[in-house]
Amino acid sequence: ALEDLCKTHARVAYVADGVYSTGGMAPVPELLALQDKYGLFLFFDEAHGLSTLGRHGRGLVLETMGGINERTLIVTSLNKGFGASGGAIFLGPRHHAERRKLATRFGGPVTWSQRINTAGLGAIIQSAAIHRSEELPRLQQRLQDNIRLFDQHVASDNSGEPLPIRFVSIGSEENTIFYAKSLLEDGFYTSPIFFPVIAKGRAGLRIMIRANMSTQEIERFAACLNQLRAAHE
Repeated sequence: ALEDLCKTHARVAYVADGVYSTGGMAPVPELLALQDKYGLFLFFDEAHGLSTLGRHGRGLVLETMGGINERTLIVTSLNKGFGASGGAIFLGPRHHAERRKLATRFGGPVTWSQRINTAGLGAIIQSAAIHRSEELPRLQQRLQDNIRLFDQHVASDNSGEPLPIRFVSIGSEENTIFYAKSLLEDGFYTSPIFFPVIAKGRAGLRIMIRANMSTQEIERFAACLNQLRAAHE
């Protein structure tokens, strides 16, 4: 469908998350192929891909591309995997000055928000240093180990993906909220997701896996969740 639009319109822009907030990822290679063939403009949000994937934590999109180009714009949060605050915008080099001026003049969050405080700037600098050190690959590997361990114990919609987000389908909103509340009472925070974030009748738990989780924590969480499933299926 997107290729059909590219064939019939002179300018087409596609907006997507690189890594989806409920698991899964954009078909980046296929989108880049359309870009090469038709000049498709791509706008990616890498809030969930930054730090967890790619060399120096550059995320899914830049890792696939190899570098930014003139037909791609990437925005990302520094509050999540990066561990600091604020955000970042990746611009193609030829239009850097023009697009920066456009973003700062008309971009609401840039215009209306307050500046990053001194402590936040310090956290960004230190996080950037970690991303350029040998510590980041070790953290990324530990995260991948935890993801594989999680998949061994919990069936989810995203099993097998190298991404730190898992979505466990429950079905009804009522049951999803009950699951989340029960797991919280056992000491585990999960995010219950339902309409309008996703389609009606497709409610479930969004689970975020971290590098600093222990094997025991993951196994105990899996046992609690699987016990709830067994009792309600």
